[in-house]
Amino acid sequence: MQVLETFAGRLIKIGVLAKRDIPSLTKYQLILARDQYRKNPPSQSVAMHQGIIEGDFALCISLYHGYELLLQMGLRSLFIYLFGIMDGPKGLTRTKNELGRNEDFMKLYQQLRDMFADTLLHLANGSVSKSTTVLENKKEFIYSHPKLRKLEEIVIGHFKSWKQGSSDKNLS
Repeated sequence: MQVLETFAGRLIKIGVLAKRDIPSLTKYQLILARDQYRKNPPSQSVAMHQGIIEGDFALCISLYHGYELLLQMGLRSLFIYLFGIMDGPKGLTRTKNELGRNEDFMKLYQQLRDMFADTLLHLANGSVSKSTTVLENKKEFIYSHPKLRKLEEIVIGHFKSWKQGSSDKNLS
């Protein structure tokens, strides 16, 4: 939230984004505010500042997309998205620089990198799937959403019972 507050706060401070409860702000509201700004830019907004404001809107929209990923899909999805921005092909120089200067963001990003080190190997190779060697070397798999553990149990149970059922048929 502190990272979101930093960048959305800049837009609120210059008056192009209505002061709202930042956690309840949505990506769609940011897009609407940006469209409104484009239609009616404040008169004191010089062309030079317009690029900065557009960049801040783009950065906030990206951060709110990451926030939505966190809420809907979990930590691993957030990490994969942020990795794409900071270290992967998605990254834009301004975005990387802005986020790289934010201490709170960098602490969060480093925690996620440490937590999902196994994912880094596959992201670097262009694949997000897990290999058995990574799982064997890893102490404990970190589930990015609480329901994933239960889903894994159900799927494994299904295939074990299916395998046992098919081997029983082969014996008959």
